[in-house]
Amino acid sequence: MRVRRHLILAAAAAFTGEQHLLRTTVRCRGTFRDAQHELMDGGAAIELAGDALLADAQRMDFLAANLAIRQPRGVAGVAIKNAGRAIADAGAKFRHKGGLELAAYAVDEAGVYFGGTECAKSLGRLEAPGAARAARAAVDVATALSATGKGLYEQSPAATGAGLGAVAGTCEALADAFDDVPELRAAAAQLRAGADRLREGGAVLAGDPEQPKKKKPRRW
Repeated sequence: MRVRRHLILAAAAAFTGEQHLLRTTVRCRGTFRDAQHELMDGGAAIELAGDALLADAQRMDFLAANLAIRQPRGVAGVAIKNAGRAIADAGAKFRHKGGLELAAYAVDEAGVYFGGTECAKSLGRLEAPGAARAARAAVDVATALSATGKGLYEQSPAATGAGLGAVAGTCEALADAFDDVPELRAAAAQLRAGADRLREGGAVLAGDPEQPKKKKPRRW
């Protein structure tokens, strides 16, 4: 009976001139909506990394806190916090197809926070042996975020997934650099947590066969 069924399918394919493949043999690439929770969680973790750098200032009175957040460590903390919030906002916009352009803008904005004067240059002004390495690592994060934003502008899940994988790797490198600077060490764990979630989101979009499919893929 099974042989007869295959013969019928083969004849139908020959008649229509189309090649029919079993769905189970192809790993479907995830849609943007499938990766929304990973980006939201990853962005939230990165935002907490910024909070970790601001923890001392948050325990001060108003005037002392105002002075603390103007110091290089405080400026970098605010920038990382804002970058994480922008990444989480991009994930929230994955819910709707029309939100992809806004998501791309949010990811680009996160890159500006990491690579602009707010983070990279502030880290470079710290008086610590590992500060220069941390500043370079922040610029690498910004570069990877820019590539991710380009994939979103092109509405390409594969390019966006590859970009998120690169962002995860650079965030881990930034965490390693933070470990070498006592003033920044408190933020390293949250950066790694955010990197893990962003890597998972990239795997969903890239169609990693080891990444379980959470829901039926949509058409966009």
